[in-house]
Amino acid sequence: PPRKQANVYLLLESQPEMGELYYFYCFDRGFHTFRVTNYSAYCPDARRADGSYPVCIELHFDPGADLKSSDLVAVAADELMKFGVIKSKASISFSKAQISNAGFPVLTLRNTQAMRSLRESVRSQEIRNLIVAGQAPDLGIFFLHDVLEHNFNALRSYLHWN
Repeated sequence: PPRKQANVYLLLESQPEMGELYYFYCFDRGFHTFRVTNYSAYCPDARRADGSYPVCIELHFDPGADLKSSDLVAVAADELMKFGVIKSKASISFSKAQISNAGFPVLTLRNTQAMRSLRESVRSQEIRNLIVAGQAPDLGIFFLHDVLEHNFNALRSYLHWN
């Protein structure tokens, strides 16, 4: 069944302990974290003027979970400490939790066909200065790193970058 999803956005006083990783996934039992994203590893300019580091934690919960009464920030912080990404909750200078209404896209034959159909519909318009960006699971483009690489290459060829 579809999982409930929440996103927790944090600003950390010190760099998250993730090395050069932009993000990582967690598939371990007992964790709600699905993905941790360290924006400053992807783009050094993401670091804020006050020196803080932006991080996003995507959390997945069972369908029956009551997310409104959950302390989503506490769950995210506890799991970040277990991962070794932060040493203590004191390193968090800002936090915001948001319950997602859409959830994580599920890779199904129906969803794959729907995305292909939308992509083909846009392409059929033959707009020369429009690049279709996003997921294309039928082409092996599903996870964020695949989408970013595909979009970069499409833009580079469009703009004739070397």
